Amino acid sequence: MTRDEAVVEIQEILSFRTDQVAGIERRLKRAQTFAENGPQLPWFLKTERSSIATAVDEERIPLPNDFLKEYEESALWYVPTDTDEQEVPLVKDDLDFLRGKFPRTSTGIPTHYAIDSKYFRLFPTPDAAYTVKMVYYKKDTVLDSDIENLWLEHAPWILIGRAG
Repeated sequence: MTRDEAVVEIQEILSFRTDQVAGIERRLKRAQTFAENGPQLPWFLKTERSSIATAVDEERIPLPNDFLKEYEESALWYVPTDTDEQEVPLVKDDLDFLRGKFPRTSTGIPTHYAIDSKYFRLFPTPDAAYTVKMVYYKKDTVLDSDIENLWLEHAPWILIGRAG
């Protein structure tokens, strides 16, 4: 279902009032934002495995621009450069705890991480460029035009019901 088809569904409830189209489109976008900030997210917002390289002497990895929240069953893991070795899951813990556990001068292959407002923070601080993989929940495409995003493809009535 496209955005305009969802608008028509809501217009039907409003006796096909054509003067409400812009307001309905705004409310569909708000409904999506509300749903994406809820405590539970749907399966279709879960990403495939994505990866990022760490920087030498930098504990921070920026959260992806479309990041909503971690997929708890599969957060971060380190990928060794030797292809014979298995990927190593990183242990998540509280940032203050990890700062106490790992001295500021502690460097090496990351084994732990914490998440704060804009970054994953790795401990110990990477001493080389390492590949870190993750699976997370992502924001869907905003309904700024007549498109079918994942919400309208898989769960249109969630947005239509809230927007209507």
